Amino acid sequence: ADACSLYCIINQLGHRDPALGSALSRHLANHIDNLETSSLPSLARAINPSLGRALSAEDFILLHALCRRATASMDELDGPGVVVMLQAAGRYDLFDEEFLAAVSDHLMSSHGSLRAQQLGDAMYAFGHLQVRDSGSLDKLCDTLRSRLREIGEADLVRFMRGMVKLRHTNEELLTALAPVIDKMKSSLSSVSLTNLINCFASFNSTNGHFLKSLLHAASSRASRLTPMSVQHVLTALCRQHGLLESEELHLHLQRICQHMAEPGVAAQLTPIQAVASFSALSKLHYKDLAAAGVLTSVLAGRGSAVVWTWAPSAFFFAHGRPWSLPAEYGVLNEARCLQFLQRELDSSHCVDILQSLHRLDLTSALTLRLALLLCGRLLPHLHELRARDVLVVARSMSAWRLPGRLAPELEASLTGALAAAPLAHGAEDDAEEEGGRASGAEQSWRERLVEYCFENLRRHEHWLESSWNTLLPLKLLCMEVDCGTYDSRRLVDLLSPDLFAFVDRLRHITREECEAHRLRREGGDEDEAASAGGFDNEGSAEDGAAASMTGDKGAVERSPQAASGSEPVAAGLQQSFAVEELPWYRIVVGGFVQDFPVDFLIQPKRP
Repeated sequence: ADACSLYCIINQLGHRDPALGSALSRHLANHIDNLETSSLPSLARAINPSLGRALSAEDFILLHALCRRATASMDELDGPGVVVMLQAAGRYDLFDEEFLAAVSDHLMSSHGSLRAQQLGDAMYAFGHLQVRDSGSLDKLCDTLRSRLREIGEADLVRFMRGMVKLRHTNEELLTALAPVIDKMKSSLSSVSLTNLINCFASFNSTNGHFLKSLLHAASSRASRLTPMSVQHVLTALCRQHGLLESEELHLHLQRICQHMAEPGVAAQLTPIQAVASFSALSKLHYKDLAAAGVLTSVLAGRGSAVVWTWAPSAFFFAHGRPWSLPAEYGVLNEARCLQFLQRELDSSHCVDILQSLHRLDLTSALTLRLALLLCGRLLPHLHELRARDVLVVARSMSAWRLPGRLAPELEASLTGALAAAPLAHGAEDDAEEEGGRASGAEQSWRERLVEYCFENLRRHEHWLESSWNTLLPLKLLCMEVDCGTYDSRRLVDLLSPDLFAFVDRLRHITREECEAHRLRREGGDEDEAASAGGFDNEGSAEDGAAASMTGDKGAVERSPQAASGSEPVAAGLQQSFAVEELPWYRIVVGGFVQDFPVDFLIQPKRP
């Protein structure tokens, strides 16, 4: 008890003695069973991140011991004490499944004893730890609904943010909160107001008039918004753009972008905030050159040194104009910029920047160099990206986005990134051995890049053939290459026969076939069960060969047009259909397996 009191006192006073703190933590963790249950919450509260020091290993061990002890004696704690323990665990990302289950069970019965502030702390901690117990979450929502008069601004924001993190919707609570927030919106701080706007926009179940009134209240004070508040408003507008009329949406965007172009805002923007705001503007297809100049300068690591100069189009640089910044902006330090991007942003953020530049059709010397730096950073990690992201990288380097010849140093940097990319050399050697390229033709950097992107799409084949929205950019990329706008040879001359067959099959998939692939992928388990039953009920060789794989008696007899569209290959297989009976096996030549034409099937006979 004396050690517990001493630990709490020195932490409350902010005494910084690492040796003494570690010794007390070890002593308390070793003698945790000797502590009174009522002292556990105060001891957990003493482990406070506001003390200016990182959590030590001894403190973390002590916190874990407190949670284990609280789990064993949960019935002796009251509701507020349980919330304090939960808050401490959430603050330091301590996920103990048994402890969290005991907390959820306790709050199911003690939620009525919690104040509004404690309700907000509990919901926020649940959201941070991703505890998706709908029973306890609904109890907290019902209790807060009965105490709306006593809730404060900060408690309301914490509660709503916890619900958003958990993606938990409670219609009764949202309906009850709407008039309360609408009445107090003028007195809310800009940070709280924009947080609430972002939270309500995430649920897609709020009254449209209420959300419009909040957006008007936020945009009317746009000059006082922080960069984080700007991000919240733009994200909410992106989520709810169908709710607003075009004139109303543009009014909000005009006010926000005008504020972003004000002096001093660029110095406050963090790279993550810049990426989120830039991505939201691109999804809304709102092109404001002043705001875009601020965001791209921040992303290039220039901070408040904003580059305001823009080119009318990418072809402005196609006739020998240098890709250098105007003299008044100095020289872009590419090594520093790349180091800044690697430190502040991950691969998904880099893809979002490339896609935003593409959507808004923004071109300047800064954006062209920034796009090349981002592409060079992403190339070694293409095998880790999603199919959609790989296609964004490939299309961002086409000739209509980067026309003309690159400067020798820029082309050398891209060539080096391609050389360092895994599997790039192996894919090139295989293509040369198979004779896929024209003899003696040397590949340009664009050809090597697009070939490498296609190679990295192989692992996404099943997703591409069942996702129409992802398949469309692939079709556009193929069209750009074959029509000459990518500044490369046609696909049939560029790719190896094996890779070209893979790409050619995907780009000719229709929307109906893509939907069929999606339904088949989602219902794979049901298809397997049906196919097993179909084989047991069929006795003929022809029907058994098809039913064993599809569960459809007429799978082999159907015409190729009914089974897989109007494929000429399928028609040839249908004409050469034959079955050969052997003592232990049945050989089927031609036919279909789940609507796919096959050449040869070997099936064991039942004993």
